[in-house]
Amino acid sequence: MSYHTIIQKVLLFIDDNLKENINLKDLAEIAGFSEHHFYRVFDFYVGYSPMKYVRLRRLCFAASEFSSGRKLIDIAMDYGFETHSGFSKAFKRH
Repeated sequence: MSYHTIIQKVLLFIDDNLKENINLKDLAEIAGFSEHHFYRVFDFYVGYSPMKYVRLRRLCFAASEFSSGRKLIDIAMDYGFETHSGFSKAFKRH
């Protein structure tokens, strides 16, 4: 299996599981690599570290839910942010 195919598989897993706890170890296992090797391959192909990519995808998906009328804190909690301020800071940084 090519690196491109493996990274695509990991990206799909991330999008499908954004509301779950995702960590580097789990992503590396999906790819079939050591954590160190996976980190380097992912960063090379995607341009972001794996966990930064996860955070950015969570922010994108959360932003798409703003118009749903749900409370901001509820959206933040759904995507793994523990506080409203942490969620806001992540958006400001991005």
